[in-house]
Amino acid sequence: MLARLLGLLLLLATPAIAGAPVTQPLRISQSVLQMTDTFRAQMLAMLSRGDIQGAIALYQLETGRQTLPKWLQFLELAFAAENRRPGPCIEVARSISKAFQQLGGKPEFIRFTTRGSRYLAFEMRAGEPRSTVQLSDLSLHVAVRLQNKIYDAFTGPRGLPEDEYIRRLVTEEGMKITSAVLNSLDEL
Repeated sequence: MLARLLGLLLLLATPAIAGAPVTQPLRISQSVLQMTDTFRAQMLAMLSRGDIQGAIALYQLETGRQTLPKWLQFLELAFAAENRRPGPCIEVARSISKAFQQLGGKPEFIRFTTRGSRYLAFEMRAGEPRSTVQLSDLSLHVAVRLQNKIYDAFTGPRGLPEDEYIRRLVTEEGMKITSAVLNSLDEL
């Protein structure tokens, strides 16, 4: 990728170096604006590592567009701190899922529920009960699973391995947390 970037910079600088005036703005062909499988895979890999800013920079470099598509804008917003509270989990999950789908991933919605409990919470730092934050006051939380990792506003863009995520879920003592895969958010 670095070689591609350097090649692009060299190509752009060549007229200036040669002393030739640049009379027309550079035009990017429609084929460059299409996402290749390699490009999709690179973006998906960056996003699954939690590198949203890197994925955005790659998108802008590869497409020549500074304006981001809505799905990428919503993904960036999904992990914002203001979403780490009870309530927005469904919209956050929708944004995360849509972004992964745009890049060829096959995300699943996971519904976490408790029966007989008043809350569902999450340990932000494993093994530190003082870091626990409330996910839901309705005993319902929705997240996204992709390749055995769970993503939501609380995990941040890196997500967490599914088993670790489940270990960090907390509810009232003696109550059980259950999970189910949803085909769509209409099943809620």
